[in-house]
Amino acid sequence: MSSTYIVHARDEGRQRAYQVEASDFFDAASAFVERWLPDTAAEGGEVSILVEDAGTGERHCLTIDLDTGETGTCD
Repeated sequence: MSSTYIVHARDEGRQRAYQVEASDFFDAASAFVERWLPDTAAEGGEVSILVEDAGTGERHCLTIDLDTGETGTCD
């Protein structure tokens, strides 16, 4: 079952957020990077993404290693 998430890069304001339909927070962050940060993804490195469940308000900060695809939580 998918949910709606509000997603944006940690270093950008909420005005740069997008709605993403995904099965969980990690899938929402990955979908955001693939669709709205393709140039950043091509450069590699790591990016921090803020993900909020639009229904519950639950929020998570996640990191994605753009070289390996590995995801984790922000420190």
